[in-house]
Amino acid sequence: MGAEPQTTSEATAIQATEEGPAAYIGGAPLPGPVLTVYDPSECHQQKVVGRLLANKAQEKDAERSFAEKKKGGILDKAKGAAGLFAAKTSVIASNVSTSMKEGVRTTMEQQDQKRFADLFPNVLEAVKCTFVCKYVDGQSKSTSGFLIVTDRSIRFAVAKDKPLKIVISYHAVASVEGTGTPPRINVYDADRKVFQFTEIGAQRAGSSNNSPQERAMQWIDYCWRRMVDVPSPDVLYYLPSGQQAEEQEQLEEEEGEEEEEEEEEEEEEEE
Repeated sequence: MGAEPQTTSEATAIQATEEGPAAYIGGAPLPGPVLTVYDPSECHQQKVVGRLLANKAQEKDAERSFAEKKKGGILDKAKGAAGLFAAKTSVIASNVSTSMKEGVRTTMEQQDQKRFADLFPNVLEAVKCTFVCKYVDGQSKSTSGFLIVTDRSIRFAVAKDKPLKIVISYHAVASVEGTGTPPRINVYDADRKVFQFTEIGAQRAGSSNNSPQERAMQWIDYCWRRMVDVPSPDVLYYLPSGQQAEEQEQLEEEEGEEEEEEEEEEEEEEE
């Protein structure tokens, strides 16, 4: 987090507009806590590696058990062989399933990047994830298309031959809010516009147990915070008056403690 944000007690309120995205008055919603400090794709790869290592360990345990039972009688040997066969069969099935899911995932990642190149020619950005969704404008009109999260921006497009395309640089983002009733993602910018995305659906198989909206929020939050200071010192954020007083009091206490520590250090140096 960078400098202390500017705050107001005037609550965020979304308003209709005659054209383009909706607008908001009051302060932008104060960004919530960090959703993830790790690259979501790396987290996924770690889970895949963990699953493969667990399968290998299961197979090794079955082999050790079989080796011990071979020392016993015919019945023990038969049980050991059956256990080893079952373990190896289970491991093979799990590995094949994982390999197939990763193959589908890789293919969809390639499709995401190709779609991005078709929709936004000559734009050099890394596509992190793509979701089907509906964009709701300032007249409450919804348009189906793709929500594309890249390393540098949040984008929406319908098709390469359609005029509606939205590009929101992370440098322009004031706040991102995920709401549950109905599920949607609102992206507030510093120019008091709010871009509303709803009915967000998955585009990649096997990526996470989280909902598409949760995955989109994680990717946006991760990429946004890597690009800029969050919250932005140039944006006015909404903070209830009571909470403002509490935070001001806490800030004053922290500043007082820092001053006391400095005075104690100066006294120690003089002695």
